[in-house]
Amino acid sequence: MYDELSALYDLFVDWPSRLGNEMPLLEKLGVGVPGQRIVDVACGTGHHALAWAEKGCTVRHLMRPARWLSGRACGTGRAW
Repeated sequence: MYDELSALYDLFVDWPSRLGNEMPLLEKLGVGVPGQRIVDVACGTGHHALAWAEKGCTVRHLMRPARWLSGRACGTGRAW
């Protein structure tokens, strides 16, 4: 069931809006400050991990099964 859902999951989430709401709050709490090292456990399709990497954080993301990670998150070439 989860394998089929992973292919559709990103269709149900408005990622730009969600990240636009969540990332400023997380940064106020001290999470995602540029230069920070972050481990994103159960990262889903990897959008938060990718956003932190784009802000200059070093991110390790963990998800099982790995096929849940979106191609966008897996193919960035950034330090994960």
